[in-house]
Amino acid sequence: MVHSTGAMSNPQSKIPNPKSKIRTALRLYEGESPGIRLFVRARHLLAPLEQIAASVPPQGNVLDVGCGHGLFSLLLALVWPDRHILGVDPSPAKIEVARRVGRALPNVEFRLGSVEAAGERAFQAVALLDVLYLLPPEQKLRLLRGCRQALAPSGVLLVKTNDTHPAWKFALTRFQEWAMTSLGLTLGHGGLSFQPCEANRQLLRQAGFDAQVRHLRHWSPYPHVLFTARPSMSRTGEPPVPPGSPTGEPPVPPTGSPVAQAARLCHPRATQAGAPDLA
Repeated sequence: MVHSTGAMSNPQSKIPNPKSKIRTALRLYEGESPGIRLFVRARHLLAPLEQIAASVPPQGNVLDVGCGHGLFSLLLALVWPDRHILGVDPSPAKIEVARRVGRALPNVEFRLGSVEAAGERAFQAVALLDVLYLLPPEQKLRLLRGCRQALAPSGVLLVKTNDTHPAWKFALTRFQEWAMTSLGLTLGHGGLSFQPCEANRQLLRQAGFDAQVRHLRHWSPYPHVLFTARPSMSRTGEPPVPPGSPTGEPPVPPTGSPVAQAARLCHPRATQAGAPDLA
């Protein structure tokens, strides 16, 4: 079931304040090239990393899938110096940078690859930030199931992505990501594949998760959305693909269906006459 933000407890009261550590994390990149320093600073300015870090459980090891240059992993390592943070990314160039700047912190590690590179270790938290829309539908589901296998039974998957509403924010987001992938600054696989809030929640359900969704307030003009997902007790992580959906994408629900009603919680400004467009 999708929950509104008002129903969720305030995660920032449970952990140290990440805002006090982000500047320290950025200073670790001072020895890098101007292009890399600009990239990670833009990442900090345009993404609500501190808000996401405040949603990470306060105990246990953390896996950061698609860590890029490692900024979020380093932030977590600074916030919690007594826990192990592992970042993985398929870009050799970005992992090389992450390893170089991460040498200053004994509790962070970086590996080349995706979730499979984490090995058999069970993590209390897995972070997947701005990755899903870079993958085609069948790879999204495969990655989410891999994240579920990497989690401890009581673990939490944090998925940060961008919604498709409102339309003007989505247009800006899509243009930026198109530019980033076209320039080779971000790895894409088969083009961009954005999905609405409810479609992503259904994808998480297919992967064996129960998810809450929260729209993150941020100064940047992007529709940031954070899913807090826990392994479903009623699913094995290998549910069958629904009929009529060969790629694993959830079908568009009828207006009056429970799924459409849940979609209205994702988009409270949607009209009461029908659910948001899931196409």
